[in-house]
Amino acid sequence: IFQAAFIYAVPEMIIAKEKFIKAIAKSVILFKKTFITTSLLVGLPMLAYIPIIFLNCNAGFLIQKTHPWCMFVILFLGIAVSSLIIDSVVITSSTVFYLMKTQKKGA
Repeated sequence: IFQAAFIYAVPEMIIAKEKFIKAIAKSVILFKKTFITTSLLVGLPMLAYIPIIFLNCNAGFLIQKTHPWCMFVILFLGIAVSSLIIDSVVITSSTVFYLMKTQKKGA
């Protein structure tokens, strides 16, 4: 939820060309107005990371039953899922949502 409160600060700074503090304040205000939608935009993509967490929690078992290099692959997948998939989806969806909200307000 903490991350979700600031998710609109980057689009606010880039698109609306606001200063840092003002962009954060506007981001928190928009988050309060759209709490459920914003929480879903941030939370749902993070569900893709649950299998990686499960595999990391069972690392000892996996190393005993498979090759130790298996953990390297799991760690690499975790980094790839987190940085390439989750972050991209969260940033893109929140920016599109921000644009939809500001276009309605500006129109």
